[in-house]
Amino acid sequence: GYILSYNGGNIVNAKTGEKLFAQFLPDEVIPILYRYAKEKNHALLGYAGNEIITEMPDDQYVKEESRINKMNIRKVENLFEALEPHPTKLLMTGDPADMLKAENELSEILGDRMDIFRSAPFFLELVPKGIDKAKSLLRLLSKINLTPADMIAFGDGYNDLSMLKLAGMGVAMQNAAPEVRAEADYITLSNEEDGIAAALEHFCKRIFKSKRLKFRMWFKYGLKAQKLLAQGI
Repeated sequence: GYILSYNGGNIVNAKTGEKLFAQFLPDEVIPILYRYAKEKNHALLGYAGNEIITEMPDDQYVKEESRINKMNIRKVENLFEALEPHPTKLLMTGDPADMLKAENELSEILGDRMDIFRSAPFFLELVPKGIDKAKSLLRLLSKINLTPADMIAFGDGYNDLSMLKLAGMGVAMQNAAPEVRAEADYITLSNEEDGIAAALEHFCKRIFKSKRLKFRMWFKYGLKAQKLLAQGI
């Protein structure tokens, strides 16, 4: 299988570790983002391997990012100095009203060099220009000779909208924002209720039922047709 991470900014072959695609934040925007977060007292976090690194490990929204992605948090004294070279993504967190304001202000300053958007009311995604999940999935699908119609996508955040619209079957989690659920073809149980497993079970049962019905139709009418042919009718 393949792993698309950092909102689609990174595509890796899970079996071989081969990196199929990567795009990075421009180096010059990182100090601007760092200074802005410090001035506004917003948490800013980056990623190092399987860890979240931040100067504010006790921030409730940093902890939420840790919980969602099952990643440990490591406190650093200076995030700007601790970041790995050429990061693919940073995340700013804070109260929803503050993140809405930050989205508008940073878009005004840096919108021509990077993309800035909220994936949740309290998460502000800071990613390379033109990166989103749908575009990265199209890159992957072209490599493995599949089309969007062959794909089921699951999502719960604003940054999943393009992916849900692209997929042949877009599935929203019950805990997704209303705007996300409105774009979905199907709504499953929440993340906490194993919604992905429930949806897959639902679709598999539907496929099995459809195939069983087709078999019954063939068995009933196919045998009758064979008898008629055998009788020369």
